[in-house]
Amino acid sequence: MRCLLCQNLSAKLICKSCDKKLVISPKKRRSYDDFVVYSFFGYQDVEYLLRSKYSLIGSRIYKILARKAFLYFRDEVGDLSDSLNIFSIGIDDRVKKYYSHCGVIIKEFDSIFNPLFGTLIANNNICYAGKSLAYRESNKKDFVYSGKGNINVVLFDDVITTGLSIKEAREVLRKSGVNVLFALTLSDARI
Repeated sequence: MRCLLCQNLSAKLICKSCDKKLVISPKKRRSYDDFVVYSFFGYQDVEYLLRSKYSLIGSRIYKILARKAFLYFRDEVGDLSDSLNIFSIGIDDRVKKYYSHCGVIIKEFDSIFNPLFGTLIANNNICYAGKSLAYRESNKKDFVYSGKGNINVVLFDDVITTGLSIKEAREVLRKSGVNVLFALTLSDARI
């Protein structure tokens, strides 16, 4: 097989040389009410890989990126002995095109956070990719939460662009009695 990035022969989807070039560049973004979203990669560095979510091979690529993010997070945060009381929820975590991209991400973090798969689903199955802020604001995802209340969670998504999906998801969770501690995304599209 060939490496997806350099096209050299490789036993893996991404060769060792290109894997080393996928460097974590952590970013922290605060919202209007001081809610924090942490990201691991610069969007421009992994855009080609993130676009794979629309194909079957995307699950394997997302696993590679999520694993690198998990290892970085684990090494930076250290001991999380109290984490057994923290759950992870993916934004619109449902199977699309053979797999759930948020499901792949939260699965990689399951030794730290207890995953709640498929509990936060969008009623409005709209794609925001390439859409304007005005379009996003006038076409909400209309999330529905079907999980436990009175819990602490970390919210997961693959990319944060405007932050509207995370904001809407957080509001729905709060109304359901869920305490959202912070959000983790693979990438931040804001330059």
